[in-house]
Amino acid sequence: MTTTAPPGSAGARPSRFLRMRDVKDLVGCSAPTIYRLIQRGEFPRQIVLGPKYVRWDERQVLAWMAKKAEEQL
Repeated sequence: MTTTAPPGSAGARPSRFLRMRDVKDLVGCSAPTIYRLIQRGEFPRQIVLGPKYVRWDERQVLAWMAKKAEEQL
């Protein structure tokens, strides 16, 4: 019997921090477009890890992509 682990459990895939170049490659948008979407509240905000050091949560970006794809159906 196979079971699926619920989100947040030990068996769930951990999230990664993504750099801007990873986010651009993943969503296919330029940095200015991503920042414009963030300003409008339409894209996940970056996580500030230190001065001049920001990353995006992979799960949030993937959820945004899934939502956009769902809107097209």
